[in-house]
Amino acid sequence: MPSQGHLQQAATLEERLIREAQTLREEAKLLPEGLLRDAALRKALQIDTAVIWANSPGVRQSKGSDSE
Repeated sequence: MPSQGHLQQAATLEERLIREAQTLREEAKLLPEGLLRDAALRKALQIDTAVIWANSPGVRQSKGSDSE
């Protein structure tokens, strides 16, 4: 049985999320007004919010903290 190696990510999660949000906004520009465009823009906003939340001080301090 071949050993399974771990794939090293070239970009951080934050970088990938930011890139995905940018792609969604670019795709939304090409869509006519409507549900699909709104969904793409809403998803981009959710990603932006997730990146902000992940970078907040409270979240950063709790990483790796198993003292509770």
